[in-house]
Amino acid sequence: MIEYWFRFLISAGMYTASDELAKEVIAASQRSGEKLWRMPMEESYWEMMKSGVADMVNFGGRAGGSITAALFLKRVRIP
Repeated sequence: MIEYWFRFLISAGMYTASDELAKEVIAASQRSGEKLWRMPMEESYWEMMKSGVADMVNFGGRAGGSITAALFLKRVRIP
């Protein structure tokens, strides 16, 4: 069990809502020898980011820091 989790400790994390993009990036990481772990895009965390006065807040609390950051970036459109 320790060996299983240890391999993820030295992996890069990837957030994407696109299964197609994830497959392409994972294939490229395998070819290059880069360890990659697809992280969850847990939509239920979006509830923490809702705001009554703005489109959204940019902080969802302590829980799921990187997940809420990924959800924030997913919704922000930069021209």
